[in-house]
Amino acid sequence: MIFIKPLQCFWLIIAATVSVFPQSVKCPRGKQTLWFYPHEKLDARAGAGFSSQLFKELSPSLADIGYCLTPFDKTDTLVRSPLAQENLLMHVFLTEIRNNRAPAAEIREPELMVVIMALKTVNKGTIELTSLRPLLSLTFSPGDIENIRVIFEKKIVENLRTQYICNLAIASEPVGVRVTSSNGLSDVTPLEWVVPMGKLQIQCTRESFMPYKKNISLDRPGTYNYFLQLEKKQLFNSKFFIPALGMGVAAGICYGFEAYFYYGKYEKLDKNNDPREYEMFFNNAKTCETLTFTCLSVCASLLCLSIWF
Repeated sequence: MIFIKPLQCFWLIIAATVSVFPQSVKCPRGKQTLWFYPHEKLDARAGAGFSSQLFKELSPSLADIGYCLTPFDKTDTLVRSPLAQENLLMHVFLTEIRNNRAPAAEIREPELMVVIMALKTVNKGTIELTSLRPLLSLTFSPGDIENIRVIFEKKIVENLRTQYICNLAIASEPVGVRVTSSNGLSDVTPLEWVVPMGKLQIQCTRESFMPYKKNISLDRPGTYNYFLQLEKKQLFNSKFFIPALGMGVAAGICYGFEAYFYYGKYEKLDKNNDPREYEMFFNNAKTCETLTFTCLSVCASLLCLSIWF
């Protein structure tokens, strides 16, 4: 009899629960998530391992056009994240009745279908497939499933490229602005990017100019042209300007205490006053004088920094 240690049993259970898909896919910067959601009965009808092979072979081709194919898991907290709701989802399923005016009772050849929808649509509940426009539908003979899968993969990539890819061109005044996108793309203007549909935030920076942010909505395939006008950085735009202003005000307050309060009181003293009062007012006046020069020095230094930063 073979005995299994508790630790070995634990790892066997973990291994048995691992899906054929990667459990966690970290998308590289510059790629937009595309959730992969095969129907639960797809493998049973198209052949064992069909969906995992489809995922494996589609991933590199879709990465070339800007998508990071990621397995959809309803239990994953990421799919409920508000930031992910506008991501697209690819639902793959098989039907034996063509989606046309043919009688429902008329059985046709099996048909592979792909629909693209927003993730938020899936999270709302039941998917109404009849209300969605298929990205691709392909009839096939069950005996030729391997060849059909290759054609199916190429058609998916081709249709995504033509229906869900955008050309984004950005120019600016001045030229040479560094543009960085929320998905990791970075270049200097004038530039042109090929990006998937969706929402994109860009941040623009150039030395001696104010930084600029813009949210771009790529809601349909096609060409998008943007022109950015950056403002020249002024002295008061610097992060050092307000502290410099504060130190200037502090210098003025210290000078006021020195000239009009302590030194004024010192001059009003006569021989009848306690000598200790002379010393107290004089020392306080000298302290305020020192603070005045210190604040003025710091103010001048911060103003110099405001010119360059």
